[in-house]
Amino acid sequence: MAIKIGVVQQSDGWSVHVADYYSDPEERDLSRVSAWISFAVDRGVHDLTIRVSIAEAWRESLIRLPQSILTCKSLVKLRLDSDFFFDIPDSMCFPSLKIFHITIVHPDANLMQKLFSSCRVLEDLSICSSDIDFNDYLLTFDIHVPTLKRLNIQQDLIKYFSGGVRFGGVSKHKYVITARNLEYLCIQDDTLASVVVNERPLLNVVDLTVGASCWLEREVSRGEAKRVMELLKGINLTKILSLAPSTMEYLGLAFDDDMPTFPNLIRLELSIEGYFGWKLLPNFLERSPNLEVLIIKMDYLRASVPEDFVNLESDNVPSCLKLRVKKIEIRDMFGLEDDELEAVRYMLRNCEVLKEFYVCGRSPNFENFVDSVLCRCLSRDVQDFYLDCTIISDDELSRVVPWISSAVERKVRNLNIKVDIDWYGDWLVRLPQSILTCSSLVELSILSDFIFDIPDSVVCFPSLKLLGISIKHPDGVLMQKLFSNCPVLEDLSIYGSKFDNEEVVTFNIKVPTLKMLRIWLGMDYCSSKGVSKHKFVVTARNLEYLHIDDYTLSSFLVNERPFLDVASLNVSVLSLINEMDELEVNRVMELLRGIDCTKTLSLTSCTMDLIGWAINDNMPTFTNLIHLELGIKACFGWKLLPHFLDSSPNLEVLILQMDHKTKCTLDSFVPFESENVPSCLRLHIKEIEIINMKEKYDEPKLVNYLLRNSEVLEKLLVNIANSKSKKYLQRQILKYSRGSAACEIEFI
Repeated sequence: MAIKIGVVQQSDGWSVHVADYYSDPEERDLSRVSAWISFAVDRGVHDLTIRVSIAEAWRESLIRLPQSILTCKSLVKLRLDSDFFFDIPDSMCFPSLKIFHITIVHPDANLMQKLFSSCRVLEDLSICSSDIDFNDYLLTFDIHVPTLKRLNIQQDLIKYFSGGVRFGGVSKHKYVITARNLEYLCIQDDTLASVVVNERPLLNVVDLTVGASCWLEREVSRGEAKRVMELLKGINLTKILSLAPSTMEYLGLAFDDDMPTFPNLIRLELSIEGYFGWKLLPNFLERSPNLEVLIIKMDYLRASVPEDFVNLESDNVPSCLKLRVKKIEIRDMFGLEDDELEAVRYMLRNCEVLKEFYVCGRSPNFENFVDSVLCRCLSRDVQDFYLDCTIISDDELSRVVPWISSAVERKVRNLNIKVDIDWYGDWLVRLPQSILTCSSLVELSILSDFIFDIPDSVVCFPSLKLLGISIKHPDGVLMQKLFSNCPVLEDLSIYGSKFDNEEVVTFNIKVPTLKMLRIWLGMDYCSSKGVSKHKFVVTARNLEYLHIDDYTLSSFLVNERPFLDVASLNVSVLSLINEMDELEVNRVMELLRGIDCTKTLSLTSCTMDLIGWAINDNMPTFTNLIHLELGIKACFGWKLLPHFLDSSPNLEVLILQMDHKTKCTLDSFVPFESENVPSCLRLHIKEIEIINMKEKYDEPKLVNYLLRNSEVLEKLLVNIANSKSKKYLQRQILKYSRGSAACEIEFI
């Protein structure tokens, strides 16, 4: 007998996990398992997991659980991954149980009738019938639980036995669900069991994967297939419905113009067999009057088109298409058949309030399908256009421009372009010139290297307010002219991945209207060339938010000292400090001087390292700064903190994020020293937070200093990283004298 027991004491009780693996039938003693469980129950168990694997010779043995488990008031979560039984009394059982997960192979019929209805406060139930003996007898799972909110049912089809694997037939078992407060229902049933849902609960989400015809011993009869339709009638008040391919196949077999109405349905996900046709889609649309989102996933399991293929046809346009549907997605479409193009045309032609239409293809001929959609189906204006493709030839690359031009001609408002080049070489995607003068374009995202010509005499991007670009090989001339030619731009994001240009590129960001600027610059770690040669010149007097993630130590020059609300800097470099010249080391300090009017400033520990090397009594004054967050490598000490406090006269909130990852000697440690108490401590700082504190490198002394000299401090928050010294440090901090009588100390 191999035994594994895990016991964990939690703040709200005990968590117990019992695993017992029998290797020799002679050692079998199931009564011991009951005793172990009783031990946990007697000690107020909160979370109980039981998993007992029994040797093959005793495979059909059931584990008798102790009766005391039924009245355990502390038990909130129970997981039974073994066959079990116990006697259910007429009175209420499991008075506090809210989460119940069971896995069964040889269920006790009487227990399945009574167990779940005895759980009066149950909210989350999962039933996994694995390797169940479904051909031998009828079993009813009676799930009568008014408090139930989530229900997962999983019933596998495959039968394992000593001679190998066989596939079973349609299940005789039945699930009767009576749960008026049910919000989530997920059924994965390979056996096509009968599921009856009473009281038509107001569900939020239903996900049905019912039946697996490829594994059944025989074909399913129409009467058996109607079980899926009956299930659908019980869940017709759901808001979200997802149906897998097998579910749709059986619904098609059972359909007899008896589809229920789905009055609350707003999102529908259907899997449609590409070679079987569109038989059910019109019926779902006609019976879903409030549908807003339609997602279709195409499947192509059959080798040829059957004689009963059904095109997408509907005598009357469903009201949801005309009045409600705002988004349609079609995934994994081959785009090889005329009926697919007709289906797309039908949807685009009849969806009068459609905002998003997404088609994802996966065939070599899919670009021809895209051409047909844009030329033959899309006859009205487009609000959002997303192009995401992988190009493997020059011919395919040449098609990108007409696709984008088609969107521009249809007055696109939000344009997203991502073109991956799937062959060796560095290629720029040339965008159509018409994009420059598109008056409808408000948001533009280009996640590929690109190029176009910017004329001197034309106002470009007259309405563009949001621009995001991702580039690896920036064109120097374009980066000089692009941003300053966006007269109303408010939000700009630049993502530079693996810059390796030999030439120096200057990003000239001269945009008076700009409010938000994000710059992320990455380096190829395998071919790093050290400090970047590139330069960013920011002239944006109305800038409110600046975030820079730069792993290349590029040069940043911020002109006009904008009155920022937030500035966040994470700047580092792979090169060693002693390999850099003085100008390169001072780049971070120059950036800091350009943003000294910010209200909120956040600096990572890597950024602080670079500032520490560059500082020479030249720290700027932050007259508007009220919120300061610093990352500090604990072993290097407090060299910069006094400088920031002295230079921030109006600071109100100070957050110190301690970084203990770097190893170094005490020779490099700089203790906290300040001849005069900074005025912000005496007059303004109201909140201090120290994160990841440890009992070393002078950290307790710093806390003492801050508490003693902060005369208007209202709250000190301390997060202690080392659990061994946590209680000791807490006691020490509580003993420190406080300069503010109103100060409260909280450990988080």
